[in-house]
Amino acid sequence: VTLLAKPTSLGVGGGQCSGDNISNVLSDAASLSAQTDCLTANPAYNPGVRYRPQQPLSTFNGLLMASDWELSVIDNATGDEGTLNGWSLFISE
Repeated sequence: VTLLAKPTSLGVGGGQCSGDNISNVLSDAASLSAQTDCLTANPAYNPGVRYRPQQPLSTFNGLLMASDWELSVIDNATGDEGTLNGWSLFISE
């Protein structure tokens, strides 16, 4: 499931989403889309605001909780590097 991929502006070139210190919560029930909001803000994310991921988290429904879970983070920007300081997975039945 892709949570967020750098969007393109009107299908041409790179979108924004290039800000530092991104901190957010993803939820299928959120009214704001992380993917679209990222086109108009830099960064699009605000602590305490929930965003809908690019693909729904409900894709995981029905999977076993006692499984191996993997998060991949890729920083494709040139001239700098990205660091993931932490992440959490909240599972509800």
